[in-house]
Amino acid sequence: MSKLPDPGCVVKVGDGRGFVFEQRISTTGFAKRKPIKGLQLRRFIERRLIFTAAHCLPKLPPAHAAAFNSERTYKLLGSLDGTKENVCAECLFVDPVADIAVLGCPDNQELYEEAEGYEDLTDDAPVVPIGKPRSGKGWILALDGKNWIQTELDLFTGLYGTSLSIGPTEPGMFRLADPERSRSRSRRSGYRQ
Repeated sequence: MSKLPDPGCVVKVGDGRGFVFEQRISTTGFAKRKPIKGLQLRRFIERRLIFTAAHCLPKLPPAHAAAFNSERTYKLLGSLDGTKENVCAECLFVDPVADIAVLGCPDNQELYEEAEGYEDLTDDAPVVPIGKPRSGKGWILALDGKNWIQTELDLFTGLYGTSLSIGPTEPGMFRLADPERSRSRSRRSGYRQ
């Protein structure tokens, strides 16, 4: 059996769940500047984000770029075991039609304490590997938050886009593609198996 991620990569988001993943942004474009003696630039900037369903948000953020941070920040995260609760996150992206949202760290200048709480929750959490979606064997985190249950994934691509269908579940369960198929892609996202 292939190694499954630690269930700690899944966090509570409102009444639902989300998973922690790592975004790596290359800094190679900045390397064209004149080098400063004794200063070494990092090759990547990494940050922890949370992918969840849009319906887990209490309300949609304002649909304009000039929204205040407080209008996009929600107190809705927590650990599955209940040790950490009422953690804030900023909504970075939401698509209510596709029912997806990406949450990130609140502004650490304006909302310092909230940002610290987010980092406490996500920094030590393992990240879930993300690979190319395919039909086949997949896994769902059981409602107990400790065990992965095998299911069947069916990927459909058509005129109106791509959708994923999974086997029968209970409300609140979280799905994951077979880690064996996502291994090569997950190495690029920073997850080590």
